[in-house]
Amino acid sequence: NEDIRCWSSKNLLDWELEGPVIGPEEFPGLVPFAPEVVYWNGSFYMYTSPHGFGHYVLKSDSPTGPFRKITDNLGHNIDGTVFIDDDGQWYFYWADDTGILGCRMNSPTELTQPVNTGAYLHGWTEGPFVVKHNGKYYMTYTGNHYLSSGYRINGAVSDDPLNGYSEDKNNPLVINTEGEVIGLGHSTTVLGPDMKSYYIVYHNLNPDRTRDLNIDLQSWHGRNTYVYGPTVTKQPAPQL
Repeated sequence: NEDIRCWSSKNLLDWELEGPVIGPEEFPGLVPFAPEVVYWNGSFYMYTSPHGFGHYVLKSDSPTGPFRKITDNLGHNIDGTVFIDDDGQWYFYWADDTGILGCRMNSPTELTQPVNTGAYLHGWTEGPFVVKHNGKYYMTYTGNHYLSSGYRINGAVSDDPLNGYSEDKNNPLVINTEGEVIGLGHSTTVLGPDMKSYYIVYHNLNPDRTRDLNIDLQSWHGRNTYVYGPTVTKQPAPQL
């Protein structure tokens, strides 16, 4: 689709379709890949790479849009993601065949010089996401082909948001190559409705190449990330 669909939930169980959040005039004839939205000072900023041809920033007063482009093409490979540190400094990360690249941002629309973070799956590495916990920076990232049953989520940790990421000893954090739920990748970590539990959200690969939403509990101990899954059966409902 040339639009982007938004779903909302208060409990991570019941989801309501909020409709398209961009108009087809924003990227005519192109599919906006891997959109991500962040909130800052009363505005919502969307980052997406239409058909993989560089990144654009869109802005809205509401998480349900409409989002409008506010930049020209900022470049870089797919799967752009934003991390905002405790001091208000912004960072941007994206996919590359040398590993996940990243940079400081001078504003929500201004990128600076890229560096290699060290998060790497020994080939094309995509789907980065960074979360800070107890002063450490934890990145999840994805590799193997997205149409492969061996698509998986790895983790890395660093004391710096951009440099020196080292592999998690539990890698791969999420993988399943047999059965109904396979091809698991491109994750985001979200705070649960109890405001203390964390959940990792990712997609699977169906036989017809569509993908579904999957959610599992996530935690950190020392320098390691733990995912309580992947699960394929009913789980306790998130606490409210």
